[in-house]
Amino acid sequence: MDVFGTIRDIFYSGGHAFTGNLDSINEIAFLVNEGYLKYQTVSIARKSEYLALASNNTMIERADLAAGGGSTHVALKMLVGTYLKQQRSRDVVYEHEFCGYFPDVLTADHTIVAECGHTQNPEKTLVYFKQGGVQECIQIPYPDVDDTTVFGYCFAAGKDLNDFLTFLEAEERNKIKKLIRNTQ
Repeated sequence: MDVFGTIRDIFYSGGHAFTGNLDSINEIAFLVNEGYLKYQTVSIARKSEYLALASNNTMIERADLAAGGGSTHVALKMLVGTYLKQQRSRDVVYEHEFCGYFPDVLTADHTIVAECGHTQNPEKTLVYFKQGGVQECIQIPYPDVDDTTVFGYCFAAGKDLNDFLTFLEAEERNKIKKLIRNTQ
């Protein structure tokens, strides 16, 4: 299985070409391969629900809490909010500040973060785990033309994820310090 390609396609979906940082995708793929980060696919909604919601201008206009982005983005946010309420029994907030970002959907207890559509910064997934102590990050890409279901990709911390992320952060700091010392 091409984990890098799978991870890239999860974060960069729809009509958006991959323009992101390869390092973040590589890091997430590595963490998945090594078991530090686990992920599974879940069904969020039927694609027909998504299309109906995205084309319902009245509903999108009334989606004050989920506002932000075009109609297809708002539709994804509303669907994942409904999924979290109905399937996970969680209250949600939309576009609420968390760890320096404004995730599309966040459970009120801050244990699950959801990002919808094309994500320009997949590294924030790791920030949510490390700084926010979340249990899950769900990425909901725009469905492909042939899809009949809107899928979500649930990333959950595997054994020792936070310890490993702390180690990586320390290594990066040490590299920077060394570079600074070598240039003085």
